[in-house]
Amino acid sequence: MSAETDMRRIEVVDESIAEMFRTKTPGERMDMGFRAAAFAKMMIESNVRQFNPDWDDRRVRAEVLTRMNT
Repeated sequence: MSAETDMRRIEVVDESIAEMFRTKTPGERMDMGFRAAAFAKMMIESNVRQFNPDWDDRRVRAEVLTRMNT
């Protein structure tokens, strides 16, 4: 690891989770990733709408994209 690596940001995958992923095909792992991203987007959108009820759909979508790309 480089000298700039922040060790506080390193996450270790639990061995049981790693083993579950090893049993999946690449397509299944991709599907899980896409579903996780879709769920995250849905949760972020819900949060944005809850705290900004006066925003239109365009502004909500823009904020969701900003938060997902941060």
